[in-house]
Amino acid sequence: MTDLVSIARKLSKQPYLGEPKSAEPLAPDVSPRRYARIHYVKGEFPTALLLQLVEGFGPLGGGPREVSQSDAFVEVQKLFQLNGIRVPQIFADARDEGYLLLEDFGERPLWNALESWKEDGFDPILRIDASDYIREKMHQAIALLVSFRALSPDLANLPCIVFEKQPSIDQLLKGPKEFTEYFLAKRSPSKRELTIFDEFTEQLSEEVLSHPKYVSHYDFISHNVHVLADSQLGVIDFQDACLESPARDIHAILCDRGMDLLLGESLHRELMNQAFQDYSGGGDIRQMYSEYAVHWDMRVAGRFTKLANEGRERYAQWIPGTAARVLRGLERIHRKFERAGDLIEIIRKYEPEVSEQATDLWEF
Repeated sequence: MTDLVSIARKLSKQPYLGEPKSAEPLAPDVSPRRYARIHYVKGEFPTALLLQLVEGFGPLGGGPREVSQSDAFVEVQKLFQLNGIRVPQIFADARDEGYLLLEDFGERPLWNALESWKEDGFDPILRIDASDYIREKMHQAIALLVSFRALSPDLANLPCIVFEKQPSIDQLLKGPKEFTEYFLAKRSPSKRELTIFDEFTEQLSEEVLSHPKYVSHYDFISHNVHVLADSQLGVIDFQDACLESPARDIHAILCDRGMDLLLGESLHRELMNQAFQDYSGGGDIRQMYSEYAVHWDMRVAGRFTKLANEGRERYAQWIPGTAARVLRGLERIHRKFERAGDLIEIIRKYEPEVSEQATDLWEF
């Protein structure tokens, strides 16, 4: 077994780090990367995260360079940090040995914080309603995605893989197909129905590919945004940042993994409208959002079904809401996409419970 404390001791030469005393391996998620929380005696930082790197490349290609996820992490960290976006400091860069020693953002992801505030309801000391906390933090999150979009090669002053990669049409086509491969697999849709899904997926993916491109975190979900000790927000897991549709990060932070239901319809609408108002680029952001949301949710409903079937049961809780958003989204875009109406009928036929949940079409 790897002696993580010894590795941390070797990397903890900075004067602000104390003596490592213990290592606490953290539970893995979908990512193959492994983290351990290092606890220190004395020092400016009581803990740090030891990241054990894995060989390999991210989901996106493109550009003149082939950059590993480890190298991408370091490049993006520098870019974000230099532009005022809170990311973990890199205390020690030992990529040649397979490790990074990082600042520990703690265990308060935005999702957990919002759940806690919503459960508490009211702060008797500050006499602040929990909804005020939630509103404040979510508006901070919207400001973060605006900061991502503002980044450009001209302002960056350093080369970064972010500006070199974006999804290809082949990658975009794969996403929605997971909906039929996994979510609808138990229903055994007919060959004709699968053809309808394929035709729609091709048309939708081509449209998403045509969206203007801006810097995107690429996985800007509430679990990758942390509420820090100074009440500001910091981001993690940014190694796949790339050029993407301006709609991606909006949908990720406001909807993924049940965030829309946690926020509630009124606040969700307020935040959605704020995100739209903050967009100053080309194209109709509301239309682009509606298109991207369907693309994202079809992939996620399928992917979470696959993960749940593999024994990762916690993903099952988010499948019904995600599938319901697919139906709501199809209702919004069916006039533009020839096969969207057919998909609505197919999903309603096979998934009556999802159909029932989707009857309340949230407006924004």
